[in-house]
Amino acid sequence: MTENPIEPQQAMDAMVRFVAEDGGTINERRFWAKNAAFDWGFVSSYLHDFDISNPFSFRGVRDIRTFLEGVVHPTPIPDVETPQSEHAHNALVDCVMQIDWLFKVMAYARPHS
Repeated sequence: MTENPIEPQQAMDAMVRFVAEDGGTINERRFWAKNAAFDWGFVSSYLHDFDISNPFSFRGVRDIRTFLEGVVHPTPIPDVETPQSEHAHNALVDCVMQIDWLFKVMAYARPHS
């Protein structure tokens, strides 16, 4: 899968340290995801399994698709071309693709509002 895989517990520890660098509190942070229900459950479960304190509150979970539906409402989210990659489900590639999608839909919505 990757050249230098790390164990899930190490990954969760690293994520929590990274998130903590912002200095924000658990109630100030937001957990953004595309399909937040899946990602939140996955991350929250791993943190629980490894007895690591979750740096996010469930109240801070935000879903990108739902956000964009609100931006373009009442029309559906437009189909916008996003770059494809042979690195399916690579976290960094997925993140870049989702940011690209977000900006393209926002650009579409701006002249239509």
